[in-house]
Amino acid sequence: MAKLFGTDGIRGLVNDKNINSEMAFKIGKVLAGYCQKISKNPKIIIARDTRESGPMLEMALSAGIRANGGEVIFAGIIPTPGLAFLVREEKADAGVVISASHNDYAYNGFKIFKNNGTKLNDSEEAELENIILKETTEINLAKDSSYQSEKLFYREENLINKYVAFLLSSLPPELNFNGVKIVLDCSHGSTYEIAPRIFKQLGAEVDPIFIQPDGKNINANCGSQHTETLQIAVKNNQADVGLAFDGDGDRLIAVAENGGALTGEHLLYIYSQLFLANGWLKNNLVVSTVMSNIGFLNALRAMGATHRVADVGDRAVFFEMIKSGAVLGGEESGHIIFSKFL
Repeated sequence: MAKLFGTDGIRGLVNDKNINSEMAFKIGKVLAGYCQKISKNPKIIIARDTRESGPMLEMALSAGIRANGGEVIFAGIIPTPGLAFLVREEKADAGVVISASHNDYAYNGFKIFKNNGTKLNDSEEAELENIILKETTEINLAKDSSYQSEKLFYREENLINKYVAFLLSSLPPELNFNGVKIVLDCSHGSTYEIAPRIFKQLGAEVDPIFIQPDGKNINANCGSQHTETLQIAVKNNQADVGLAFDGDGDRLIAVAENGGALTGEHLLYIYSQLFLANGWLKNNLVVSTVMSNIGFLNALRAMGATHRVADVGDRAVFFEMIKSGAVLGGEESGHIIFSKFL
């Protein structure tokens, strides 16, 4: 039974046994050592969401990385998929997102990514966890004064621009949203700046809500778990669509023009239709989880798509997609994976 890692990284109450400065330092130190299999002085990118505990954990994590000879690059507040992209783009040896996803501000966590931008598999998690739990080093920043070196401990301001450029380049060049009115619920989280920016660049009329993070209001009665306000806003503003993200921007729930919420499986069905119609759905295969609605599965069969089952969690969906050669997968919660862009 895992003691640290759950379905999506390490997560818990801030300043409890698993989410505190000491644990962050240990994780950083162990991760840097783990990455020395790849590089003598590993480069590790750290991103976070808007929780008030984020800067504290960020500093402790980075100090641990530096204490074991690693180079730290701060990406700042950026969605989790953005960190996955940047690890590959910057040729980093690993990346960590400090976030507790859809949970409230009292929680935080660590999502670890390998140098190819994917999450750890079960055996890698077990190996890393075993080393972390054996690590007894106390935090001692004076031990290595070079951890404050500008060269080895710095913030790269242009990283978010690189992610924006990647997202826009992933779309057909002729695509635009001119005349489309969109309400964006950014959950006071890591999409609060980047999501409105992207949709405005695409020509949409954007009405962003929940974009005033104060460290404590992330996911508070908003975002992908709480779409009630978004549903009202879409109807009242006569918008074409509403989009709700969670705190770290890796979940999406949509709202139709009539105010009805569309879950992750509704969206997965729509994407499946689109992929089939354009010949993109490799082997006509879609991956979802053991929690999938029977109506969703019947709808897939009716359109001629086949289905593979994964355990709950986007990590499990991803590994099943790799195993089966699928290009599309997701789950009810709003995690959607397009493997073409991995």
